[in-house]
Amino acid sequence: MQTELISLSPRMTLSEARDILVRNRISGAPVVNEQGLLVGVLSQSDLVRETYACSIDELFPSGEFLVQGLGCDIKGTASSTLTNYSDKKSVGDVMNTEISKAAPSENVSELARMMRQRRIHRVLIVDKDQLVGIVSTFDLMRLIEEL
Repeated sequence: MQTELISLSPRMTLSEARDILVRNRISGAPVVNEQGLLVGVLSQSDLVRETYACSIDELFPSGEFLVQGLGCDIKGTASSTLTNYSDKKSVGDVMNTEISKAAPSENVSELARMMRQRRIHRVLIVDKDQLVGIVSTFDLMRLIEEL
């Protein structure tokens, strides 16, 4: 479990959030409001779905299939739209509010089952409504490697 957490604000732009994820080499982060309450999660998939929907045709020539697969219905435009679009949308606009969470005492195999069934890459660890850590697929791979 990772306990040194990097969190995002719902007021951040998608560009700011993307920069934080890239700089810290993480694929997602919890979203915490001004009161310190956990309000959502933002992942790379959320960023791709929202940001690249505006320029998907240039990124992938067969973009229509990819866009449909991501649940988007926006046809691509010029790539210069990418930065402008991601500066207009906020993390709060696109974050996932269905948070997968577990108690610190949760069994590792249960966390792995949850990730597989929900097709997610992280489970937030919460103790008495307080975010205390994250278990990611990377953490599970590290555990397997140590066996």
